Parts: sequence; C-alpha cells; structure tokens
Amino acid sequence: MHFYDQEVIHYLSLRDVAAKTNLAVNTLKGYARKGLLPEHDATIGTHRGWTDATIDKWMLDRGMTKK
Repeated sequence: MHFYDQEVIHYLSLRDVAAKTNLAVNTLKGYARKGLLPEHDATIGTHRGWTDATIDKWMLDRGMTKK
C-alpha cells in the first residue's frame, strides 16, 4: 500500500468548530477549559483537531441543530 492509497482524514480547527456550531471561538475555549468540549481527535503541533463526526455527535448530545 502506498501513502496515496490511504484515506485522508479532515480535522476541524477550533475556528471550523466555531463556524459549524455558530458559537464564538472564546466560548469554545471556555467549554474546553471546563471539560465541556469533546476530546480532540488529533493534535498537530500545538493545534487540536476534531472530526466532523465528533462535533456532530457533540451537537446532537447537546440538542444543537446543524447549520
């Protein structure tokens, strides 16, 4: 198998999560400090990333609707 045969996983940045949830970045940072944001799926350097599925489930669990 070659690297180009592998599926690419797209991770959402905190800004992407903010746009998807219609919440402010600072609100999400507060949620993260309080343990209310789901655990990130990846760390790239100092950046955290979440999959769409992780955020979709979190939104569903919180009763939030998708944009």
